[in-house]
This record gives sequence, structure tokens and C-alpha cells, in this order.
Amino acid sequence: QWYKDDEAIEGATDSILKITAASPMDMGEYYVVASNALGSKKSKSASIEIFNNSTYPVISYIYNNGILFLSFSGRLYESTDLKDWHFVSDSGFYEIETSENTKFYRTEKIFK
Repeated sequence: QWYKDDEAIEGATDSILKITAASPMDMGEYYVVASNALGSKKSKSASIEIFNNSTYPVISYIYNNGILFLSFSGRLYESTDLKDWHFVSDSGFYEIETSENTKFYRTEKIFK
């Protein structure tokens, strides 16, 4: 079960919490409580900030249990050598397992 500011988020019981079209209303402290027959364990909290109407793309991260989650606006690109950049995704979330080789990430504004 996922929580925001110590309140259970209705229907948020998956292993990953996805917030689409985030707004300032989504700002707060988030954590998850995993439970099974042997008991439950609360994760560390992560603070989420929303930068609305930014003229520049924003990238932030959450690290939890060996997995790095990137939250970003704009277009996300990755590189292993800082020379060749490959498109990953448009605005949203991206999961990186920390056991992967070193990669670099950058964002660009999406022009419409």
C-alpha cells in the first residue's frame, strides 16, 4: 500500500506508484508499506516536488531498495559515453536498476 503524507492512496497497491499528469496537488512525502503473512515493512519516505510552468525540463529521482526512479519533464535521453545519446521516453517516470553499467541522463524541452 502506498501512502502520501501518512494517508493511504486509494487503489495504490502495485509495486510501483505512477503519477500521470502530476500537479502541485501531488507534492508531498510518499512511502510504501509491503505486507505478507510474516508481517509488514515501511520504506523510507521520498519527498516529491512539482515545478509547474517551468521553461526548462526538470529531472528528479527517488532511490528505493536498489532501484532508481527518474521523474522528468521533457524528453529523456541516455548515454554511456556522453557522445552518443539515445532517446528513452517523453515526460514521465523511468526505472533504472542500479546494478546496470554507468549511464548518463539528460532532458530536453519538447517543442510543439
